[in-house]
Amino acid sequence: MKPNVLLDSVDQPIVASGGNDLEAVESVRANAPPSVLALERAVSLSDFSALASSNSGVWQAAAFQLPTQFAFHESVCVAVVPAGGGPLGELADEIESFLTSHALPGVRVEVVDFRPVYLQLTVTIRVKSDEYDPDTIVDLVREQLRTEFSLQKRLLGASLYRSEVFAAVEKVEAKPF
Repeated sequence: MKPNVLLDSVDQPIVASGGNDLEAVESVRANAPPSVLALERAVSLSDFSALASSNSGVWQAAAFQLPTQFAFHESVCVAVVPAGGGPLGELADEIESFLTSHALPGVRVEVVDFRPVYLQLTVTIRVKSDEYDPDTIVDLVREQLRTEFSLQKRLLGASLYRSEVFAAVEKVEAKPF
């Protein structure tokens, strides 16, 4: 921040708390488009996802168009990951009524629980056992993979590439004996 010419110093008797760090450029690119929704109106699938994700009880949401099957109205299904990753429960009705009120007339909205996809990865790690404890390295790699592919970080429906697994394993930093 630029210094204010009218201010020489500041005494702060209480330690500052709360707030967030400066948002990263990648995060701004992802979050800026939903922030400019026209009058919070859900028109596209990404609008439905953004509006559902704006609820504080939602980690993430993804909208999909359902086949109309000879109906005269469009149908949108929104899969939601609730905060904490548990069951959606009563939050589904709240989000569904909110999205319906922001949808175009004639659009049916259905909110459903996400369906988890469990991954079973086999990773071969070569450890210099004279410098590092192999069991510690295995634990660190396992924890890194769980973190990188967790519900909080992974986007719903995102493809998984082998290079992402390699990148996650290579992030692990261990200290030698």
